[in-house]
Amino acid sequence: MPRWTDAITRAGGVVYHLAALRHRRLWADHVAATAQFLATWQPTQRKLFVLGPSGGYSLPMSLLGEFTEVVGAEPDPMARTVFQRRFPEVSITWDDSDYLGPRNGAMTVAGLTELRARYPDYAVLFCNVLGQLPILHEEAQTEGFFDYIDAIPEALAGTSWASYHDRVSGPWPPAIAEFELPSAVATEALLMRVYPNYQSGVEFDYGDHLTGGLAPNRPRRLWTWQRTPAHFHVIEGVHV
Repeated sequence: MPRWTDAITRAGGVVYHLAALRHRRLWADHVAATAQFLATWQPTQRKLFVLGPSGGYSLPMSLLGEFTEVVGAEPDPMARTVFQRRFPEVSITWDDSDYLGPRNGAMTVAGLTELRARYPDYAVLFCNVLGQLPILHEEAQTEGFFDYIDAIPEALAGTSWASYHDRVSGPWPPAIAEFELPSAVATEALLMRVYPNYQSGVEFDYGDHLTGGLAPNRPRRLWTWQRTPAHFHVIEGVHV
């Protein structure tokens, strides 16, 4: 079983599935915003590879139904079961390979290069997973992770791909529910935009998920996910 099964206890698992059920009303705006973002993605491929979809809580059937084949990489067996129950009309095949985790003690896009080679005619969707990698892997908590994020577009060159992922999170509700940017912004600039009380150099309780450098020249959409009554995420969506 791949190493990123750590996700079952550290970034997902039973607690996450229970939260998805308990807080489904809080998640409704996030689900709708994700669907709006994905509706603007126009992949040329008719097959789809989903990375880290969990139970598909934020995935719209309107997207999945556009593809003739769907393959997923998801280490949590409970998530796989939930996904199939949520989307009985989608015939999904599960791939046990770890395409995202570290190799030889470092984060590398070698796994994504392998994915591209194995599934050359598939579009690729990162399902709110890239921002979880620093939680799952110590190797993603170093400056090398920025190189990893920066290398993703080249690893998937020639493939239609999209990602929605955590940018920042914490106990403060963002002041802006949704907005668009023509290109990437630094984390501090983002904080100043979405948290009016944020001041540079002043202690501020937030988590940086280190994903802001993904496809920096591409336009992006950002929105709020209220994960629990007391915890909020700013989600960013980018597609190529």
